[in-house]
Amino acid sequence: MADIKWIKLATNMHDDEKMKLIDAMPKRDTIHYVWIRILLLGGKLNANGKVFLSEGKPLTAKMLSVLFSRPLEDIKIALKVLSNFGMIEIDSDKVIRIVNWDKHQNIEGMERVREQNRKRVENHREKKKEEKNLAKSNKEETQEDQVLEEFIELEENQDFNESVELEKTNELERKRDYSENSIIEKNKAPGKNDILENLKNNEEASGNTY
Repeated sequence: MADIKWIKLATNMHDDEKMKLIDAMPKRDTIHYVWIRILLLGGKLNANGKVFLSEGKPLTAKMLSVLFSRPLEDIKIALKVLSNFGMIEIDSDKVIRIVNWDKHQNIEGMERVREQNRKRVENHREKKKEEKNLAKSNKEETQEDQVLEEFIELEENQDFNESVELEKTNELERKRDYSENSIIEKNKAPGKNDILENLKNNEEASGNTY
C-alpha cells in the first residue's frame, strides 16, 4: 500500500536488552543506523516487513553500503548482528525480513490511508456514474431534438405540398371558369345567319317605308 509516510518507534527502544548489547559493541553507531534505515525501508515498501530492491530482486550488502553510505564491512557486521539477535531474517532468496514488523507498522496511518483510498475510489466511481448519466441524458436530448427537427421538417414539407396542391386546384378552377365564360360569350355573339336575318328585316322595313 502506498502513501505510508511514517513508522512507529518506541521512545524507550534503547532500554531494550538487545539495544543495550549493541551499545556495547565497537560498531554500535553503524548497527543502530542500519537498523533504523532498514525499518524505514520496510515502511516505505510496506511489504509486510520485507526489504528488497524490487519484486524478486533482493538488496545485497553491497547495495545497502551504497544506499546507506557506509563501508561494506560495516554493513556486513550490522546485518550479522541484527540477524543473530533475531531482529531481521534473511530468506533463502536473500530478501531481508524484519521480525515482528507489526510492532513498527503504522496501523493507524494504514487505516487512514485505506479509508482515504476507499473514499477516493468511491468518489471516482460516483464521478464516472454521473458522467455516464450526463452523457446518456445528453444523448437522449440530442435524439429528442433530432426527432423534433424531423417532425418540423415533415410538417413544413406537408404544408408546402398542400400549398402547391391548392395552387394547382385554383389554377384548374380558373382555367375551367375561363373556358365556361368563353363558351358563354361565344354563344352570345351573333352568327352569320343572324346577321343576314337582320339585314333582310332592315331591307323589308325600308321598302315598306317607300
